[in-house]
Amino acid sequence: MTKHPYHHAYPEGSTDLAVSALLTVWSSLADYHDDIVLVGGLVPKFLCVHRPEALPAVTMDVDLGIALGATGGQYGTISSHLKALGFKAENRRFRRDLKGLALFVDFLTEAEKPGQASAMVDDIPVSSFPGINRALAIHRIVKVNGTDVFGGQQSCAIKVCEAGPFLVLKLNAFAYRQQPKDAFDIYQTVLHYDDGADATAKGFRAEAECNSGFKVAVDTLAAHFTTANGAGPARCAEFMIGGLAGQVPQDDFIFRRNQIQNEMLSAAELLLR
Repeated sequence: MTKHPYHHAYPEGSTDLAVSALLTVWSSLADYHDDIVLVGGLVPKFLCVHRPEALPAVTMDVDLGIALGATGGQYGTISSHLKALGFKAENRRFRRDLKGLALFVDFLTEAEKPGQASAMVDDIPVSSFPGINRALAIHRIVKVNGTDVFGGQQSCAIKVCEAGPFLVLKLNAFAYRQQPKDAFDIYQTVLHYDDGADATAKGFRAEAECNSGFKVAVDTLAAHFTTANGAGPARCAEFMIGGLAGQVPQDDFIFRRNQIQNEMLSAAELLLR
């Protein structure tokens, strides 16, 4: 997955191009709509309130959860559909270059056996990730309008993973790679969710009984997000403003960094109540 160390390192317009890739792929996989859901870095764009003063969601990837038994039947396969759209298979991903940027489409599934790293879905090898089945089950439909990679106008009803399963996925990702971008996605989803932070926390706790990734998610919160200088808050602040050190007054920089870290701590405490 394509991740940059700082928010401002994402090229201008790259998230809009990721939406274009999403519209292109979604509109061409109609036979799979019952078995796919949007997960990954685009999710906060569709679940969160985007205040003018807040940093927007950023990503250069389209991540789709897919059911283990998904198939297109007699009308082709995932790889044949995507290759016909100009995407090239590359290390279990699909890549398409657009306006000088490399955009990637990734598929994730939940294998039958715990600990199984990958599985074949339709005709492609797909990485396995705990919690994908819950993302498929707990989602909302979002009407997304925009331009596809060919310049055509699209209007798609897209299944978007809801906040509870999304936070489980992101915390599992943070458990194994501790990427600052993942911490930012967690921060944004809790604090800017369109139904409010309490609803986010309620949705997260609802995953306790039936999400295979929930224990790791809670353990990750406890290990890395329960102090202001823990890895989660620190890396979230680094992603949001780290690249601006020396470009703003030092006192202002320190104040904002501490503010972000304490906001991330408060978000984690809310999830753990």
